[in-house]
Amino acid sequence: MFFLKVKRFSGNQFVREHENQIRKDDKPELDKDGKPQLRRTTAVHLAVKYNGYFIIPNLFKIYNSFDVNYMDESGLTHFHVACEFGISDVVEKFLELGQDPNCLSEGPNKHDLPLHLALAKGRKEVVRLLLRNGADPNLANLRSLTPLDIFRDRYDDDDHECMEIFFEINKDGEHRRLPVQTDVRDKMGNTPLHLAMSHVCENLTRLLLNYGADPHSVNAEGSTPLHIIYKIPYEEENILRLTTTFFEICNDKHQTVQVDARDNFGQTPLHCALEYYRMNSIELLLRYGASPNSADFDFVGKVAQFLVLGQDPNCHPQKPNTSSADPPLRLALRTGSERIAQLLLKSGADTNLPDDGAETPMHIVCNLDFGCGDLAEILYKTSVEKNKPIEVNARDESGRTPLHYALKQERVKEVGFLLSHGADPNIADDEEETPLHVIAKTSCDDNLMGQFFKMCDDKDLQLQVNPKNNLNRTPLQWAVANLLPNSVDLLLDRGADLSSFVFPTKDYFAETFLHDREIRNLKKFPIKLASDAMAIVDHLEKRDYELQRSDALTIMKTFAEYGVFKIQDLQRSGPEYEKFVMEAREHMMNADLSLYDLMQLQPEEAEQRLTYADYTRFVDSNFEFPKRSGRVYVSHLSEMITRGFCRRWATKSFLEVTRNNFLSPCGYKDEPDIDDDGRPASRRTTPIHQAAKYNAAEFIIPKLFEIYDRFDVNYTDESGFTHFHAACQFGCEDVVKKFLEQGQDPNCFPQELDSSLVDPPLCLVLKYGHFQMFNWLLKSGVIRTWQTPTV
Repeated sequence: MFFLKVKRFSGNQFVREHENQIRKDDKPELDKDGKPQLRRTTAVHLAVKYNGYFIIPNLFKIYNSFDVNYMDESGLTHFHVACEFGISDVVEKFLELGQDPNCLSEGPNKHDLPLHLALAKGRKEVVRLLLRNGADPNLANLRSLTPLDIFRDRYDDDDHECMEIFFEINKDGEHRRLPVQTDVRDKMGNTPLHLAMSHVCENLTRLLLNYGADPHSVNAEGSTPLHIIYKIPYEEENILRLTTTFFEICNDKHQTVQVDARDNFGQTPLHCALEYYRMNSIELLLRYGASPNSADFDFVGKVAQFLVLGQDPNCHPQKPNTSSADPPLRLALRTGSERIAQLLLKSGADTNLPDDGAETPMHIVCNLDFGCGDLAEILYKTSVEKNKPIEVNARDESGRTPLHYALKQERVKEVGFLLSHGADPNIADDEEETPLHVIAKTSCDDNLMGQFFKMCDDKDLQLQVNPKNNLNRTPLQWAVANLLPNSVDLLLDRGADLSSFVFPTKDYFAETFLHDREIRNLKKFPIKLASDAMAIVDHLEKRDYELQRSDALTIMKTFAEYGVFKIQDLQRSGPEYEKFVMEAREHMMNADLSLYDLMQLQPEEAEQRLTYADYTRFVDSNFEFPKRSGRVYVSHLSEMITRGFCRRWATKSFLEVTRNNFLSPCGYKDEPDIDDDGRPASRRTTPIHQAAKYNAAEFIIPKLFEIYDRFDVNYTDESGFTHFHAACQFGCEDVVKKFLEQGQDPNCFPQELDSSLVDPPLCLVLKYGHFQMFNWLLKSGVIRTWQTPTV
């Protein structure tokens, strides 16, 4: 919220007004040997610490002695900052003056290496400069991560330009360049190629192979990159494209791929492809020479031969404790092998045979996490033909039925089939969880609840909407916790009881939502989190539920933890911005408002013109934010969604804590106490000190200053925090001016108190983004080098 004020401040104006004044005072202090003292906290360090990122390039126009690399108490240096924030001209000047490109942090925090910092932020030109000046591309940081690991962690397949810079081998003799070790291994024996393929990074895989990565390298389990790719839960289309690229590059380099290599468990890549039923990949492997005999590929024919020769289709392994102790039908169902399942069923395989955990074949089919064709229907029809109808409500060892599993896997077709054949929609498992609990607790599809109700309505099945599980939680509580606004609305319409409703606590609020990989990978994730949570609050309050302060705190803590409040200055220039403006003008948020027009509104007006459902549709749309600045726009929209809620609850929280409505327009003005000398007593804790403890109170503090309006008295609490500190922290521009006019010392160091607990005023205005005040304080003679508080 505070950073919305930053865009009104010109960094160039700041430099223009203060460059001469500050440079004069900025000569490095010398030690007893006449050498510059490098240990010093500067405005550059504070701008990093307090998120004043956009003024850092301008600060380097002031701190421009690049033969001196200032380091603060944490070990962060000016060179680290320049590398992290992509200030390439500053990095180049440091390097020209002999700066070590591999410089280590010497402080307690052990900051990352310069190359790691530049790679993590995608600073391409800085990466190029560092590598050409001797940065080690194989050096690991304190977390044992090499630069290639950084690529993997942040890799966007569209950023292959940065990869090419990294792998570039310069022929120009004047540049130093260390070779990249493409086969370095992590603790599990994985090479960068293993990891690139496990994350389906096609461009990175291409680069690694072209620059010499070994396609046959094995990890600690004996797995080659081909083994790895067939074991991961990605779409078959993506895996097929990546493996096709893999084979084509190896062919171009005249490398014969060892397609029948076996891992420590005796499996070939073909085994892995068969196990996960990747039919297109199986065909590709065979085309490139995989031996069908190595994986018993002609499995359908061989199974048929066994059955023709009298093999019992229900046979159990002779060693029942082995990992493959399942009878044949169960094995076929687990891999989705429909043809084999049909062969076994026609030959007499038992459709109700449970395993040691009481799991039946129907449980297995409904619990598959990939498409299973018509296996459920095949199972049922076969059981009816043999006069052994399937027990659709059979329970496993946890009391779960096939319906529980079908809903957990969001298999709508199987859910409908089970309900049509007698499945009980209210049956509870051993944890007393019904199918409604399962949907509300595990689903990431906010439409599944509605589909389930419709199926039950069509079959005249009555659903119990208020059952409680063994933790005394209802489906409504889980739908709220799982951030399913449509499901919450539907449950309330269907009679969910709000009279005894207890809002989810932080330990399980948003747990399923936040841990869903597909949702977390959305670039618009903060918008979805904010809009879904606010829609749920809206649904509850429209039904007269009164949100408690603890409920609001749970929501806001979740927002803070997952980046909803990370507000930054909006980019308003450059080619990327111009392209964004053009596309945003075309994208309509609703019938009357484009995305571009929305970005120009104040949050209060946006709240009147858009619904939370509009934001949800936007998240599901194909609109893509710019690669570099996308997070800034996402944060801005998230803040627009949540501002009204957060402000409302900040006010309520403050008034509840103080138990007094000091903001009432009663005309009251505070008068200071008088000490023995007849002067105003400044040692006093006021509501301003209390309010300052709450960061969301920046709109309360100015109102309180209408009551505490004696600016010749600077009240100080027991920690040394003053009214002047509060005015600086919360951006009260008029108040700061009045204090300074009354002769207030802009440095304002606490007297006879532990000053380490209180940030200096200049530190506070940087920390909270009030850069116009930064300007005033400098003009007032503030000291620019501080011992900042230990946090």
